[in-house]
Amino acid sequence: MVLDDTQAVYIETVPSPQVVRLFTSVGTRVPLHATGAGKALLAALPAPRRDTLLDRLELRGYTARTLVDRPALRRALDEVRERGYSIDDEEFDDGVRCVAIAVGPVGAPVAALSISAPSNRLSRQRCGEIAPLLRRAAAELADALRDQAGAAS
Repeated sequence: MVLDDTQAVYIETVPSPQVVRLFTSVGTRVPLHATGAGKALLAALPAPRRDTLLDRLELRGYTARTLVDRPALRRALDEVRERGYSIDDEEFDDGVRCVAIAVGPVGAPVAALSISAPSNRLSRQRCGEIAPLLRRAAAELADALRDQAGAAS
């Protein structure tokens, strides 16, 4: 996913081999405040840009768990920065949990990687176990993007 103004946009998806799986099309736009990738991107932004974006967001509720209170969302983003990854705990879709991490240097995220699954298959504990794998994949992607940018200049 990449940041596009006040939303995140899917630029790639990989289907699950599971029989019961989630499906999202490339190009789908999702809210920053209610998705794992959106919160990972927000948390990785420099404070002035993050605060400006937060002030512009329409904090619409998608489920009973969606953060619609700005101070609560700011606290949640502080936790994401401290932990190093975000979790969407059924905040955008009931029954769906997501773990996500920003791609790129701190203060300049270029994208986010996420894994989503039915919440009965992706526990909060499992999210913590997956986060280091996502972190490694994000670092490899950031290196590849940097190498590609260097080769193009």
